[in-house]
Amino acid sequence: MDSGHTRRQLLDGYPLRELLAVTLIIGLLAGIAIPLFLDQRKKGHDAAAKASLDAVATAIVDYTKANQELPTVTVTGSIVTLNDGTSVTLGSGVILGALTGTTDAWCIDDKQPHGNRAKIKGYKYSATKDATDDKVAEGQCA
Repeated sequence: MDSGHTRRQLLDGYPLRELLAVTLIIGLLAGIAIPLFLDQRKKGHDAAAKASLDAVATAIVDYTKANQELPTVTVTGSIVTLNDGTSVTLGSGVILGALTGTTDAWCIDDKQPHGNRAKIKGYKYSATKDATDDKVAEGQCA
């Protein structure tokens, strides 16, 4: 049962050139994929910071409309509680700033240390009594 190959030929592996080429290709693909993956994670942290701030701001708007005053905001871990018992859960790692201002014009901000934009600038939600287009924007309250 001789197929024409010696035992030595059957045990030979891939030539060094082919192994180096495959290693190079895998290295290039990893060099492209890993930074893209890390950037997507940072964008996810930014989105969590925005969504958390929007949820807290919505609760504050509702409280202010119902009570004609700003609520007391208490943060315990990742739970934000207003003095009427309303609670909002912050996204993972989100750090909420202080609520400042009056019922006529107020601002609250947050940061996310692992985000891209949320790490340095953070996000703020500024509201005025008669405004209808209040929304989350980059930056911190003054």
